[in-house]
Amino acid sequence: MQSNNYIKEIETTKTKITIYNSWYYHDYVDDLEVLANILDKGILCKKELGIKNNTTDSYNGLHYVSITKCSSSKNSIFQLINSRPLIIINSQVKAIKTTPLNQSSPITSYLVNTPLPFRQSPYNDEWQVYKKIPPKYFIGIYLDFQKYIKKNSQVKLLNNLDTIISYLNHYNLDIPIIDGSDETMIDKKIFRKGKKIEYL
Repeated sequence: MQSNNYIKEIETTKTKITIYNSWYYHDYVDDLEVLANILDKGILCKKELGIKNNTTDSYNGLHYVSITKCSSSKNSIFQLINSRPLIIINSQVKAIKTTPLNQSSPITSYLVNTPLPFRQSPYNDEWQVYKKIPPKYFIGIYLDFQKYIKKNSQVKLLNNLDTIISYLNHYNLDIPIIDGSDETMIDKKIFRKGKKIEYL
């Protein structure tokens, strides 16, 4: 079966789901190996991962995990990352809302890599969580099918979905995969059954 026909078949089995504004999102940069580690151990800060230096100069530093919420505003992290697969995180996680970055203050660069809860960011939709986010807070995988296909391909989308579902099954995480392009969730069982059909 050709990939475009298989995509259409998946579309017919999707069901509507409500996407709440209170949900958080974390970007694993479409790296499936990273996703496997996250589903196993949770989302860990650099310090917990054994990284001693913040070589990327990220604003979550060494002790915090960066998360965001769905936003269409300027200076939005969500708008930068929403064409990649994202982990959806329950709003009950204890997160610190960042304040606007004060680049003129010398203390700003010092605070970034400390565990102190004074967090700043140039983005207006960044929150940070101290140390780690355990898998118990994960409530889904978000993927905008239309944006993903536009940047990659239908075949990569299908292979990506198949691997994600394999990982969710392996780590016993019964959470949905949500298509952000139309706010639906796929039927994972039907997808895996159909995956036996050759579509490459």
